[in-house]
Amino acid sequence: MSIHLDEVWGPGPSLLPPVDDVRANALFEQAAAVEAVTFTQPVAGAINEIFYKRLRGLTPDMGKYDEYIATLSAKLDVYDEILGRQKYLLGDEISLVDLLHLSGGAALGLIGSDIMGQKPNVARWFNDLSSRESWRVLKDGIVGSA
Repeated sequence: MSIHLDEVWGPGPSLLPPVDDVRANALFEQAAAVEAVTFTQPVAGAINEIFYKRLRGLTPDMGKYDEYIATLSAKLDVYDEILGRQKYLLGDEISLVDLLHLSGGAALGLIGSDIMGQKPNVARWFNDLSSRESWRVLKDGIVGSA
């Protein structure tokens, strides 16, 4: 869905690689798949243990939570290495793959995890992403003027 929105949404910089750049598209698809499996799965597990279980009146399993965070930490070691060589996951230009990490990374902070700030290059990257005006407006809610 995010890819479709980028393709059809009005003016502004694209967050996708050029259609005719086969290598860039392959790297994009690979990174998007890695995000879905490597990042989103442990993030969703950790959020479920802390937030959704409490919301349903259940007791979180802190052992499971710690396992999810440990798994994520190991994956973020690889991110940290990549981000030590370049500004964003696919190079020096922001892409949709970077932005796909925003909601999960922010939610981790809301449940009390500081994992996104523990590795220097990941912290720099995530702070860059989360300080963008568009994210702040979305995160803080849209304030109407009517």
